[in-house]
Order: sequence, then C-alpha cells, then structure tokens
Amino acid sequence: MYHFIVNPVSRSGKGLILWQKKIEPILKKKNIPYRVEYTKQRGDTTELCRKISASAKNEDNCIIVALGGDGTVNDAVQGIEDFENTTFSFIPTGSGNDFAKDMKISKNVKKTLKKILSAKKYAEALKKFKDQPATTEDGTLFKIYANIGTPEEAAVALEHGADGIGLFRTEFLFMNALQEFKRETGAFSNSLSEEAQFEAYKKVLQIMGDKPVTIRTLDAGGDKLIDSGDMPLFEEKNPLMGLRAIRLSLYYSPQIFRAQLRALYRASVYGNLRILLPLITDVSQVETALGIARGVQLSLKEDNIPFNPDVPIGIMIETAAAAVCSDCLAPHSKFFSLGTNDLTQYTLCVDRENTTVAPLYNEFNLAVLRLIKTTITNAEEHNVPVSVCGEMAGNKESVIILAGMGIRNLSMAPKKIPVIKEMLSRFSISELKNLSNRSLF
Repeated sequence: MYHFIVNPVSRSGKGLILWQKKIEPILKKKNIPYRVEYTKQRGDTTELCRKISASAKNEDNCIIVALGGDGTVNDAVQGIEDFENTTFSFIPTGSGNDFAKDMKISKNVKKTLKKILSAKKYAEALKKFKDQPATTEDGTLFKIYANIGTPEEAAVALEHGADGIGLFRTEFLFMNALQEFKRETGAFSNSLSEEAQFEAYKKVLQIMGDKPVTIRTLDAGGDKLIDSGDMPLFEEKNPLMGLRAIRLSLYYSPQIFRAQLRALYRASVYGNLRILLPLITDVSQVETALGIARGVQLSLKEDNIPFNPDVPIGIMIETAAAAVCSDCLAPHSKFFSLGTNDLTQYTLCVDRENTTVAPLYNEFNLAVLRLIKTTITNAEEHNVPVSVCGEMAGNKESVIILAGMGIRNLSMAPKKIPVIKEMLSRFSISELKNLSNRSLF
C-alpha cells in the first residue's frame, strides 16, 4: 500500500498542487491503491509516519511518499526508523518561482511514480507464487515457513502461502500481556498463565490445520525484557550473554518453563506441534529440558488431560558452541533450527543493536558460513532435519548460499515468502551449489 503525506499549508503551497494536479490523477488512472494523509502543523510528519508504519506491519510493503522540504525528510526518518517493512520516498516541493527547482520536482515526480508502477507489476507477478510449492528451476522442493509473534499472524502466514510456522516467538506473548495489564491497571502481574498460553497455542495450531507449527519456548532476557512478579529484571553487565532463554527457564524460573510445557502439550492435540529450545550450548541443557518435559507428561497423565506424547523437541543452533558441537547435540534433538541473527553476533562479537559496531555485523563472514555448513553436515550425518529461521532465510542473496549448502527449509517474515519462492524458481540446484561454494572457499 502507498501512503502519501501532503503538507497543504506549506509556504509555497506546491505540495498540495503537486498532489492534486500531477500525482493523484496518475494513481487513479493506473488503479494504484493509495491513502493520503494531510499534515496540520510542524512535526506531524513524524507521528504520521510512525502511525502508518505501525499499522501497516502486516502489509507486503508499506511505502510512504512525503511531499515537502528538507524538514519533512528529517521528520519522516524519525518516524519510520524502527519499522523494517517501510520504504520511504521523498518528493521535494521546491519554493518560489525557481525554474530549475520546478524541473527537478517534475523529474522527481516521474521517477517516484515510475518506481510505484514497477513495484505494482512485481507485486502482481508474485501473487502466482502464493499457492505454489517452492521449487527450483529443476524441481527441487523447498519448504517455506513463517516467523510469527502473535496468534493472529498465523492467518497472515497462510495468506502468503506459508507451508507452516517455522518460529513462533512466545516471548512476545508474555511481553504484550504484561504491557497490556500494566496499561489497564497501572500494576505489575505475574507471567502469562498456563491457561492463557494454552488458548494462544491452540489458536495457532487450529489456524494452521495439519501444517507444522514450531513454537519456541520462552526466549526472554538480553534485548527482550520481561518485567513481572515472578521474572523481575536483572542488572547484568552483558545481558546478551547472561541469564536469558533456556538458562532462564532451567536455572531461574523452571516453574514458568513447566507451565509453558503443560500449555504446549495440552494444545498439541489441536494440530501438528513442534517444540523448540532456544540458546542451547551444551548437551546437559537438552537432557535437563527433556527430563522436565517427561515430568510434565506424567503430570498431564495423572490429571487425565489429553496430549500428544510424540511432539518433536528440537533446538536452536545460534552460538558457535552449538554449531561446533552439533554432532554431539544431534542424537538428543529431533530437529535443528539455525538462528543466524544470534549466531552472527556471537561469532563476530558484534552487538547488532549497537550502532557503533553495527557495520561489523556481517552474516556473510566466512566464520559464520562455515559454522552453518558444519551444522548442516552434522545434521545430515545424524538424519536430523535442519531449517534456518534468522534474517538470512528471508534475504535473496543469502538464500542462494544456504540452498547451495543443502538447506531445504526456510522460515521468514510472511511477506517475504512469495519473494523467496519466485527467486528459487529462477535457479537450478547445481547453479545454487556453484554460487554457494564461491562463498565458502
């Protein structure tokens, strides 16, 4: 969807004239869907961009086109910097009777509209891939899954042609519930109840039917903070390497972990569930988690609550320790899921949230690629399915390398599914292998 922001009361008044005389007529003639917002005072552009980007997070692509001066650009950037699904274009409106500026405006309008028309054609071309299986030019089949953070996003995943849910980030359930409770009452509460979790997991499984749904246990801590009565915030010098994810579940709040596993097993009778353990670095962690899972199954049997005892439990490979020792972890895991975001930052010692060192964050670094290849090789030797759920899975350039390495399961933001399907259809497996080999050696 294209969202235009127009300032009708600018000093020159050209923003409104450009919109009414040149831009809107073309959009209507070409049948391009759009919405328009009008600013009323200085600073409105920031809030409008923030509102549009937040409300359009499930759109295939949110494109904001602002008409204004330099101040408009600065305001817009502040409003969209936190939203990865938003593309921003700017049409300068110029001032006075400057002929050179007027010519620049005209060219900029044409250039922006040309981009819009081109993007529309590409979006139309992608629609045919929504309901098609993901295959290469020579017929090799891939499974393309969706990453979600709320039960409602499962329906969006289906709309984009997902083969299932490759990653349900349950920490967002906890965070959203606590924020809503605090907003409504002004008080703190304990973590999300077993019953509330059960209803959320059940909803996703029912929406997806017989398609696989991989739900990750609580990956709190680090940059995903949950401040509740039974899980308070910790003061840590390096939280990304501190008490987070499976460490938090096993060593600090096993009661929350048990409640989550009970909710997951109870929901398992409503669909094709798989459970994923985050930030595993040692075999003992998997063994402990599996032991707790067996205890949860026994308690459900005693309570006469139905569940599927054969739910596969897999692990995230997102540290160098897990990748290097993946041959040892494989016998204890039903599947691997490569979390390339954390794997990259831990391997390269780069905090991806730190703007000072962000340029050093590189998923194509040879060390990262070799750890991925090691994991794939070990998984194949032990007949353990492996998928990728990090940002590399939704990036066309990195998918080429991953597919050439042997990855056949990818999980990404729903809007990227048809894009990756279309890209894979243009290559043969031999071509992907050749391209991938150049990156590894």
